[in-house]
Amino acid sequence: MIFSVLVFGLLVAADEKPSPVKEEQARLNGARGMFDMETNGNGVGRAEVKKILFNGDKYTFYHDDTKSPEVTFKLNPAAEPRTIDVLNGGKTMLGIYRFQDGKLEICLAQDGKPRPKIFSTHPEAGAGSVLYVLKPKTPPAKLDSAEVAFQDEIKKLAGNWSGSSREVDGRLDKDPSNHGLLVEGNKWATRFKGKEKETMNILRVDLKGGQHGEDGERFGVDL
Repeated sequence: MIFSVLVFGLLVAADEKPSPVKEEQARLNGARGMFDMETNGNGVGRAEVKKILFNGDKYTFYHDDTKSPEVTFKLNPAAEPRTIDVLNGGKTMLGIYRFQDGKLEICLAQDGKPRPKIFSTHPEAGAGSVLYVLKPKTPPAKLDSAEVAFQDEIKKLAGNWSGSSREVDGRLDKDPSNHGLLVEGNKWATRFKGKEKETMNILRVDLKGGQHGEDGERFGVDL
């Protein structure tokens, strides 16, 4: 009886041990600054992305004053080289990654191309489309309260909205359902009869809900 209890205890302890994938995610977690970037053999774009913030199985690109929508990734640290699959906008980019000289290198294939075999984007067998070289960067202790409130409101806006009412310069639209809004991340796209008209970044949300001006367009939506 004593032997059985001891064996059971050892099995529970083994089950509670973090999986290799979780350990690898923990190794990635945090902010990393863009050290270098290579696209299709050209070392360009370093200034476009300032940092990448990894959080669990997701990461976000940060630019000068904006950030890209959060994307999800899957790791396989047991593969050689290690593999990463990035899920973004319904598409999956296949890639490989490694830790090299204190840096993180991620090589991805775009446009449905096969997974890279080497850490290069030059026109050679096994090359990828884009190569990120990242260095650890200390993130801020926490987001300020205004940024937290902004992100919460953005999440509430997310979705594909159809028009229930529309007023332009005091005139009611007879068929507002032709119009719609698609909100994804910090992107706002106006639509007409299902087709996208214009896409803009959402840079500010007025949480006080005040009225600003009397002219222009008012738009009621149903989710």
